[in-house]
Amino acid sequence: MAPVRSNENQDVRPAGRSLGGGARFALFGEMLLTGAVLAVVSLPVVTAVPALAGGGLHLRRHLEGLDDSTGELLRHIARALRELWPVGVAVPALLLLLGFDWWLVSTGALPGGTAVGVVVAVVTAAICVVTLRFVGGWLPGAAAGRAIREAARRCTADVAGSVLLIAAVGVAVTVVWMLRPMLLVVPGLLALAAVAVENRRRTWVRP
Repeated sequence: MAPVRSNENQDVRPAGRSLGGGARFALFGEMLLTGAVLAVVSLPVVTAVPALAGGGLHLRRHLEGLDDSTGELLRHIARALRELWPVGVAVPALLLLLGFDWWLVSTGALPGGTAVGVVVAVVTAAICVVTLRFVGGWLPGAAAGRAIREAARRCTADVAGSVLLIAAVGVAVTVVWMLRPMLLVVPGLLALAAVAVENRRRTWVRP
């Protein structure tokens, strides 16, 4: 009799939801709902990053076939707001400072304005990518500092994923610039992009 091979050490995907036509439509609808909720919660600006983290967790649960009710979404966002408020304050503050530097470059008041502009653009892109990496992998109870360091490490370990996230941010900015009501959709798109990039190479081991 031929030996039976064990599947114990094989990497597998979680059961989750099959992304057939109906599941894709359901994901699209969930993304729209999540985006609208995140847009409202993000109005104070300092709540934007925690809201995205809560929305990303909600979309991951939807893809994995777990409880994805609106009540669960709100609970995830509330917990993210409690745990991640320092990150929520720090990221907009850094982006505001970089925006001020960009304004100085545009006025010609800074010597070497072109070089400074390039540096500002690169740092801004890096902050956006690290933030989205962090959002895509956030889990309740995780230490924020360690999670941010891990997100920064993944930025260089997975350059293709980082490029995809930069493209996602560019598309989001362009869409909002062309049609302002898309602000209600863009947060959901960014959360979904972050989750997709973070999970596209992740393997799952059968317990």
